[in-house]
Amino acid sequence: MTPLTAEASRHVLDWLGPDAGPGRLPLRHALLHDRPGLWGDDSRRPESVLLFRPGDGQSEAFGAGRPGPAVNFLARQAGRIALLAPSAWEGDVIAAVGPVVGYGLVVTLLDPDRVPRRPPAPIPVRRLVAEDAAAFAAASPPWALRSWDSYQEMYASGAAFGVPLGDALASVAWVYEEDEASDAVGIHTLPKYRRLGLGRAAASALLSHIVADRGKSPLWITSADDAGSLSLAASLGFSSRVAETLLRWPVPEDEEKG
Repeated sequence: MTPLTAEASRHVLDWLGPDAGPGRLPLRHALLHDRPGLWGDDSRRPESVLLFRPGDGQSEAFGAGRPGPAVNFLARQAGRIALLAPSAWEGDVIAAVGPVVGYGLVVTLLDPDRVPRRPPAPIPVRRLVAEDAAAFAAASPPWALRSWDSYQEMYASGAAFGVPLGDALASVAWVYEEDEASDAVGIHTLPKYRRLGLGRAAASALLSHIVADRGKSPLWITSADDAGSLSLAASLGFSSRVAETLLRWPVPEDEEKG
């Protein structure tokens, strides 16, 4: 595997196409924004492609195309790895790394007839601006900008809304990843302000903006067993679902026995 060149990235974007499916959004986002960690089996016309993001507790990987070269690359990486790739890759992964555990992911799509018109009154929401970088960082989780280079890049290519709390923010909703057709949304509320409808208000403003102003389809990605997240998504108008499987290894000893 070799780092993708600009020519190879363009080739992969054309090969995947805008209808690659919601499970390929992280890969398309990285290709469009020239993010680090993109690998392929050929420097010009790759057929096996991988986005690999190292992490201390867990590394993330997203793949497409032929599994062989990408899976062999992953087998040489140390530590815990989570992989989102076509289901046909699973056999190759098991052959290369041993047992894996599959975790269900759900990608929900917004019903066009249920797009939020405005945040629920009387909760104030405003669109964030370039000067809100510090406030956003204080109100969002550590992974909020993992798909971007910085807040400023997210602000320039995506969008974010927040519920103000003086000069700070109590809740934020932002475009976590994007391609030409879709925006994946992220939502976070500071723990002491949860269950007050603030996250729903910020999310409503963002979803309305994505549909009306960006002309895209919002995506809500969560684990299949996160009932609270799925319930909030349904209340915001997300309905149809696409199932994906996240493969993780090495398998902890207690999971392997159980």
